Amino acid sequence: MPKSDSINDYLWEKCICGGKQILKDGGIDSIYPLNREKTLYNALCKHDDDGCGRVVYGASLKHLNSRWNEGVEDENEKTACMLETEAEELVSADLAKQE
Repeated sequence: MPKSDSINDYLWEKCICGGKQILKDGGIDSIYPLNREKTLYNALCKHDDDGCGRVVYGASLKHLNSRWNEGVEDENEKTACMLETEAEELVSADLAKQE
């Protein structure tokens, strides 16, 4: 059985706001799957941790990490209202551009 991804398998850059590094500064709960099937993940720079509220989506941890480190912002947690299906469409469109 292949080893499953872990958030610790990737280098997570500081948020584009200059905030904290989401893993090194206690933000381990800032990266997680949005569904049970683990086909959609998000990362956020939490306001609760003096962050900017940036939210990024990805189809896998690898995809999420790439988008996070590129500085993508899909939503802001203060205004976040995207439905899971909308986030899935956004991620699918991003993956299609990469092919």
